[in-house]
Amino acid sequence: MSRVLVTGGKGQLASAIQKLCPDFVFVPSNELDITNPNQLNLFFEHNKFDLVINCAAFTDVEAAEDHSADAYKVNSEGVNMLLNQIEKHNLGLIHVSTDFVFDGKKTEPYTEEDRTNPLNEYGRSKLSGEDLIFERNLPRTVIIRTSWLFGGKNDFVSKILKLSKSNSELNIVSDQLGCPTYTHDLAKVLVELLGRMSEIESPELFHYSNGGFGTWFEFAQEFLKVTKWQGSLKPISSEKFGAKTNRPAYSVLNSDKISKFLNIEPREWRLALNEHLNENNR
Repeated sequence: MSRVLVTGGKGQLASAIQKLCPDFVFVPSNELDITNPNQLNLFFEHNKFDLVINCAAFTDVEAAEDHSADAYKVNSEGVNMLLNQIEKHNLGLIHVSTDFVFDGKKTEPYTEEDRTNPLNEYGRSKLSGEDLIFERNLPRTVIIRTSWLFGGKNDFVSKILKLSKSNSELNIVSDQLGCPTYTHDLAKVLVELLGRMSEIESPELFHYSNGGFGTWFEFAQEFLKVTKWQGSLKPISSEKFGAKTNRPAYSVLNSDKISKFLNIEPREWRLALNEHLNENNR
């Protein structure tokens, strides 16, 4: 049986993987800093693995604008240092990336062949990490881009539900179109991918999100409807919302490639959201 390490072991995606596969080794970033080469050397010398799922990342999109060096340190330099261990110990790697590598100028779902053009420092730092994986050209390495993750304790759903308890009116951005992705569903895909890693002879790129698409406004509308919130939800433009970071107006991902590879059909995001809400209410 393969021994699997999950970095960033306390994040929302890692937590979803842990529910499915508690036998994996989950190490939080404060215990294994992928930007610290000495720490990585010691850790991999004393712990033997076959495969690594890299969930360690700098994900604060707003903070990355003011602290781009910190974002690059984790999302690019850290990936490079992790790759040193992957190569040295002949390990397989699944690296999680983002829809923010695109500029949002398309009007149909982005495929793996589409040109990247990030609009912000977070997207640029994540793309830099992807580029390093392709440059290293190691076997059994996979990049999987995903979008609008929910299912954790500090995700969009949790934040809006918390705000709804103390506000009778909420303004939600309505001019960004993407696809919410349930961490549980992505975790299942990552676990299935692990079983196919021996077939990956050079770096492979996949997209995965839940099916369908919507705006942040429609996303909030859906789960606030389930909670029977009596307040008023107002659509607002990104400009009026006042976000300092440019985000793609359209970042829907095409999951056909991974669907064919794993013979799966991503379920519609509303179905996944309803399951998540029901799980939380039990």
